[in-house]
Amino acid sequence: MKRGWDWDRLLLSAREVGLSRDEFWRLTIREVFQEFVIAKRKARSEFNQAITQAWYGAKFVGAGPKLKTLSTYLLTGQTREQDPQSMLSSLKVIAGGFGGTVRPVTH
Repeated sequence: MKRGWDWDRLLLSAREVGLSRDEFWRLTIREVFQEFVIAKRKARSEFNQAITQAWYGAKFVGAGPKLKTLSTYLLTGQTREQDPQSMLSSLKVIAGGFGGTVRPVTH
């Protein structure tokens, strides 16, 4: 069983969201994952902006009666709070996807 992070895969993902190599290596793993969250939110915002423009364009040319309300086309963020067990399950999936494991915190 492979232990630890798949650093090559993490670096590629970081580059895809706009981090340089130097930025990637200067950040902690927590900061890298924060950058992934920021990139996801930015992509969602850009998508919603494009959909909004297209929706109003369609309304302008007379497709209004055929359209659902704008909100049905928009991506939204998570609307409910995750419970700790759900957070741990999500973290395990993410860590596993990058070749890592979740270890219990020891003080």
